[in-house]
Amino acid sequence: LPYRELLARWVAAGQVGLTLLVSSGDPAAREAPEPEIAAAIAAGQKLRAQHAGGGKMYAQHALHLSFLAGSLSEAGAALSNTAVVICGRSELLLDTEALLGELPGSADYLPQRVFMNI
Repeated sequence: LPYRELLARWVAAGQVGLTLLVSSGDPAAREAPEPEIAAAIAAGQKLRAQHAGGGKMYAQHALHLSFLAGSLSEAGAALSNTAVVICGRSELLLDTEALLGELPGSADYLPQRVFMNI
């Protein structure tokens, strides 16, 4: 994990929330000495358990699930009070737009709160 010390400091200071989806099958990849990183891995595992179908889970799926029942939901985040900025492959952009389109208020807020490839 690059920048792990910086990420841990930001989380500890309350400056950022962090969820990590570990794609490696190596059990050691799900271990971290820093409590902030360990908690982020646990948050990712919690979202992964909620992922329908149990197939591969990507960032767009985690974002969607977090808005529905994860840390974003717990923090009161919704499309009405959040901006989403996405830079990436077109598949990521289209998948994210489709998934966020399922959220409450998406018709009103999706066009003005989700920014792609800026």
